[in-house]
Amino acid sequence: MNEQFLTATPKRNPSGAIEWTLSHGTKSGGHGHFPSVALLKKSGAHHFTISIGPDRLGIEFSKDPLWIHEGSTCPTQSGIDSAQIKGFKRLNDTQIFFTDLNKGDAVDLWYQLNFVDGDGKPVTPLDPEIKNGGGTGNLYTAVFVLAAAAALAYVAYFAFYK
Repeated sequence: MNEQFLTATPKRNPSGAIEWTLSHGTKSGGHGHFPSVALLKKSGAHHFTISIGPDRLGIEFSKDPLWIHEGSTCPTQSGIDSAQIKGFKRLNDTQIFFTDLNKGDAVDLWYQLNFVDGDGKPVTPLDPEIKNGGGTGNLYTAVFVLAAAAALAYVAYFAFYK
């Protein structure tokens, strides 16, 4: 199974608002420059663990920490609106987990991570992107392809040898 680890690190700007840096592997960036997570075509499902840290400033994931939808813009409402995402769990105050199936057609998944401060008040959310390469197919596609190949071989056999 493919593992993806991301870390969201908060920092207070001079006005007191929270600004985020998101790190994924060797890439990191702030608002407008968050690293996009690109999943290779036919690479199968990927497990995502997203953590707050290391200096979290008392910030934790909200009770509704993950919004995801397919398309080209950030989600504007609560929920996971993609059949690609399964097994979402809020592991604790500073970690969430989900699986991206990465199958079928390639698709961009936009997500929003929601947080609260130590008083339970919302702080600036984070809105990065997952680029699903897709292509792992499914059982029905495999059965259809195998059946078509068998039928073609049968026809070819009788056309050339009978």
